[in-house]
Amino acid sequence: MHKIIKNLCIMLCLLLIVLSGCATAAKTDKAHTAGGKAPLWISEPSSVYPEALYLSGVGYGPSRRDAEDAAVAVLIKAVSQKVEAQSSSVQLMDAEVSSAQNVRRGFSSVIRTSSTVDEISGLAIKETWADKNGTVYALAVINREDVGSHYEAKIKAAEDGINGFILFAADNPASFEALSALKKAAASASENEKNLSLLSVIHPGKYKNLSLAYKNTQTVEALLYREIEKTGIAVEVENDKNKRIETAFLKALKDAGFKTASGTSSAADLSSDVFPYILKASITVEPFKGKTAADNIYVRYTVHADLTDRRTGKIVLPWSISGREAHITQSEAENRALRTVENEIKEKFLAHF
Repeated sequence: MHKIIKNLCIMLCLLLIVLSGCATAAKTDKAHTAGGKAPLWISEPSSVYPEALYLSGVGYGPSRRDAEDAAVAVLIKAVSQKVEAQSSSVQLMDAEVSSAQNVRRGFSSVIRTSSTVDEISGLAIKETWADKNGTVYALAVINREDVGSHYEAKIKAAEDGINGFILFAADNPASFEALSALKKAAASASENEKNLSLLSVIHPGKYKNLSLAYKNTQTVEALLYREIEKTGIAVEVENDKNKRIETAFLKALKDAGFKTASGTSSAADLSSDVFPYILKASITVEPFKGKTAADNIYVRYTVHADLTDRRTGKIVLPWSISGREAHITQSEAENRALRTVENEIKEKFLAHF
C-alpha cells in the first residue's frame, strides 16, 4: 500500500509540472499576440535602429504575412525614392560639365521610378508585434554595413568581367568578336549601374570609395560605337539592276555605324586590313504563274546574303528572304519586288544582323 501511495504522489507531481508548463506557454503566447504597450520601433524606428546603421520601414496588416509584406514595400519604396533623387541630382551635375567631357559620369537611364526596384538583397524582417485588436505590425530593416558589403562585392565582381570583355576587344580589333564582347560589357555595366545606385543609398561611404576601371556604362558604350566605326564591310551583289540592292545594304550598314564600301571598288581600297568583312549577296526576280487574278503577272524574288570574314573565310552571318509580287505588267511587278526587298533590308536585315 505504501508503495502504491508513493507512486500516486510521483504521478501527481509530474502532472502538476506539465500543467504548469502549458499554462506558462499559453500566457507567453498571449502576451506576444495581444500585448500591452506598443514597442517604440513602431512609431520611432530610428530610435531603436539608428539611421546611421540601418534603413527601416514599418508596415501593418491583419496577419503577420500582410504586415511583413507591407513593411518590405514601405522600405523598398523609401530606398527607390532616394535612388531616384540621387539619380536626378547626378544628372543635373553631369549636364553642367557635359560640354567639357566626352562621356558623362552618372546613373543615366538606370532607376527612374520606385517600381523598378523590386528586390533588395539582405532586406530582413527584424520585429513583429500584434495589438489587442489583432492588427500585426512588422519592421523591415537593411543593415547598411552588411548589405553594403554585399553590393560592393557584387559590383567589383561585375567590374572584373567587364574589364575582361574590354581587354578581349582590344586584342581583337575591328572584329565582330570584339563587338560581341563590348556589347556584353555594356549590358553588364548597365546592370552594374543599378547596384551602384542602390549602394549609393544603402552605404554612401562605400559608394564614394569605389573607382571602377571601366568608369561607367556610357564609357563602355562609347568603346562599342568606336569599334563599330572601325569595322569595315564591303558589299557585293550579283544580278543587281542599277545597284539598288547594293545601295540598300550599304545604307543599312552605314546607318548602323559601320565603315562601308562597294565591292566593285579598287583592290587597294578593299584591303582586308581596312575592310576585313565582305557581304556577298545575290538576287533573283523570276516570273511565275499565280493561282488567282489571271490578269496579273507574278514574279518571285529571292535574296541570299553571306557576311564573311575575309581573313579566315568563315561565314559570320547568313541571311535570306523570299516572296512574290504582282502587277498588270512584268516591269512594274519586278519594281514592286525590288521595293519590297529594299524595305526588308531596311527593316529586318539589321535586326537579324
